[in-house]
Amino acid sequence: FMVSPEKGIWHDFSANKGGDIFTFVMEVEGISFKEALEKLAAQAGVDISRYAGGDAQMARRKARAREALELATKYYQFCLSKSKKVSEYVFYKRNLNRGTVEEFRIGYAPAEGKACKKFLQSRGYSEQELMDAGLLNRFGGDMFRGRMMVPFVLLMNAIICVFTPQYLVSQYRSADFPPDPFGFTLEERIKYGTESVNYITDYRHQYADDYLAGLKKEDGTLLYKEREVSHMYDVRILFQNARFAMALMIVFIIITMLLVSKRPNSLPGFLKSLSIGASITLFLILLVGIGILTGFDAFFEAFHHLFFTGDSWLFWENDSLIRLFPEPLWIHGFTLVAILTAAFAIVILLITYFAGKRITKAKGKMKEKW
Repeated sequence: FMVSPEKGIWHDFSANKGGDIFTFVMEVEGISFKEALEKLAAQAGVDISRYAGGDAQMARRKARAREALELATKYYQFCLSKSKKVSEYVFYKRNLNRGTVEEFRIGYAPAEGKACKKFLQSRGYSEQELMDAGLLNRFGGDMFRGRMMVPFVLLMNAIICVFTPQYLVSQYRSADFPPDPFGFTLEERIKYGTESVNYITDYRHQYADDYLAGLKKEDGTLLYKEREVSHMYDVRILFQNARFAMALMIVFIIITMLLVSKRPNSLPGFLKSLSIGASITLFLILLVGIGILTGFDAFFEAFHHLFFTGDSWLFWENDSLIRLFPEPLWIHGFTLVAILTAAFAIVILLITYFAGKRITKAKGKMKEKW
């Protein structure tokens, strides 16, 4: 049984159940969420009676959010009707009729980063109200504009290629890899490191969530402390969720390619989207490379703060996690991921470039025939 005060969560590995303080009280005392909420509120000295009929201020905020969403919908519909290029794409290339566009309220979000925001603010809505409605991103710009999936797919492909026992063993066996100052032999590192990586990736779903908690060293003592097990569990969940998201995106791209194959007129637009995505990927990888070269520690810290809460990822030098996965391993790993991702992006750029040239050439021949 594990409790993480920093994250406010618990997990019972024997029952494979977990959650927050509310689910804990519900499970232990067999009560509903409402009863658990009332019980905990009473213990904390919080008066929740004022929320019984709905807080007036919250009701106003929700009403304003609904109004903003309705106005934004009409704004996007107006943008579609006023753009000749977009209208041609919607009605002729995508073969949507006017009834479908009106029924599903299909609109067009301009590429400009703050077009909708400026329009709604001119109608009296504050930035906070637009944030409440989900119309702005965390940088204060429009949420709805061109989005690319290619960078994430390429990056995850590279991570999956690198994050393997084979990569780990090759690093351990390299001549410049530092030995463990606290006594792990090469064979022990390979054994424990491989088990840990397999636990995180777990392609065949053969490792229980609490597997690492019972892993022991040669002398019979536990390999990992509770804090290390908790962090490895977090990494496992993050990796598998990211892998699942990548699989969904690949399926989406394949479906899109099948649809494009039935509508040849939309192929240039699809190739352009792939090309833009690959270009964005190269730019992001360039930033990662600069981060690694100019200050790996700062980059590594920022990376962990992005995905993990508080100091849950910090450990002592004599902890097994640091001994098995020291800093040089991460420097080489990030560098290799960056190189592979850039290579995948360049391949996509080359494919889209030559495919685009073939399409242009084919169109030219058709015009000559005509």
